[in-house]
Amino acid sequence: EDGGIAVPDASDLQISSDADSYSVQIGDMLTYTHTVKNWGALDAQMITIIDSLPFGVSVDSVSMESGKCELVVGVVICRMDLLKVDESVLVTIKVKIDEVLPDSDTIVNVTRVASEANDKDPKENNSASVSTKIKSDQTEDPSKGQVPGGGVVKGTKDVSDLRITSVADKGKVKVGEFLTYT
Repeated sequence: EDGGIAVPDASDLQISSDADSYSVQIGDMLTYTHTVKNWGALDAQMITIIDSLPFGVSVDSVSMESGKCELVVGVVICRMDLLKVDESVLVTIKVKIDEVLPDSDTIVNVTRVASEANDKDPKENNSASVSTKIKSDQTEDPSKGQVPGGGVVKGTKDVSDLRITSVADKGKVKVGEFLTYT
């Protein structure tokens, strides 16, 4: 009980993410390791792990200790039927760094976990991210920045910085109810 209100038993999934390197160059391989643990009082059922891979990477391999994974348009989706109390599962994704956005020096990998069962803290620890610095190879290749026919591009830089934040007006809704994001 919590302040006189009965708190039902629930699963409590937590995800953490790591990378085998925090600094890479285009052409390098990078391995992400995601650990999902059930800290709750009940087993978690029908677990889905979604890894929204950063722009410019291609998947070399995906493995999961139990369950199965698929790649759908740059997103790795892994599913498993059951994660018992106090158990963990690892998902390992190996990618190749193919390209980066212009003027970008970091890629960010974001992963989320969800379950059909009630989660005690669904917003608190169900997502994780890991950032990796992209090393510039400009010093190693003096032709970078040159224009065909000679010359060097100087002093121009297009910059964009877009952030979107959405907040729902309700935490839970029933089928047929409206939910407003602002």
